[in-house]
Parts: sequence; structure tokens; C-alpha cells
Amino acid sequence: MVALTAIFWEWSGMASLGVFYLALIAPFVTAAAAWNLRRRRDLSVFHKSAFIAGTAYSAAIALLDLCWIGAVSIRSI
Repeated sequence: MVALTAIFWEWSGMASLGVFYLALIAPFVTAAAAWNLRRRRDLSVFHKSAFIAGTAYSAAIALLDLCWIGAVSIRSI
């Protein structure tokens, strides 16, 4: 969604808020959902895939955020 906004439409404040949410708030929400699904992941394929997706998204975005913070701090030196 972010890539399509950048390519086809003009970047706006609403797009910036969306990126902010996806990068800084959504990983905590998906981590909480994955934590709640940890005991129910054996119930069905949906529960297992929701657990895996929530865990993977939270870990990937957290890693990207840490890399971004590291890159910014190295440039400021």
C-alpha cells in the first residue's frame, strides 16, 4: 500500500500516518495477537498461520526498525 501510494498518488499526511502506524504501532498489536494465539495454534490451520504471520511480521518490522535506528545513528557520528 505504501509503495502504491508513492508510485501512483501524491504523498500526503495520511500516508505518513499510515507508515508510522505500520512501522511503530502495528508490530506491538500483532505481537499481542500472536501471544494470545500461542496456545491455540494447534486448533486449525488458520490459528497456526495467524500465529506465524503475527510473529513473523513483528520480528521483521522490529529488525527493520533496529537497522534503521542503527543506520541513522551511524550517519550522525
